This record gives sequence, C-alpha cells and structure tokens, in this order.
Amino acid sequence: MKYSNRKRVTYPFELKLEAVKLYFETSINRHEIAKILEIGCDKTLLSWIRKYEEFGEDGLKERRGRPRKNIHE
Repeated sequence: MKYSNRKRVTYPFELKLEAVKLYFETSINRHEIAKILEIGCDKTLLSWIRKYEEFGEDGLKERRGRPRKNIHE
C-alpha cells in the first residue's frame, strides 16, 4: 500500500469564506477561484461550497479534533 508524503493542508476560515463568496457573487468558475486564491484543488472548493450551502458559515469552520471539555460543569 502506498502512502502519500504530503501533509494535510488546512486553510483559514477567512480564505474559505472568501472563496465561497467569490463563487456565489461572481461569474468566476471553481477552477479559476482555486488558482487565484492558491487553493490546491477545485474539489476542495466544491466541498466548501456544499458545506456552506448546508450549514452556512459555521460549515466552513474547522471541526477536526477532540472537543474541549467545559471544566465549569
């Protein structure tokens, strides 16, 4: 089995939001937006668009990792 040596790239929320808004507010296609904003792949942008359509801006926020515990409970 082959494993990729590439590390996972994480993009800031602001970049994701800017990309999605460009998609909805302009006639620029996904491929061009990905090139302009230096996003690795237009499929990444497609996943952000789908998350935005389903969950709004909250869908673009990072949810990876263990949730923090509230120590005051």
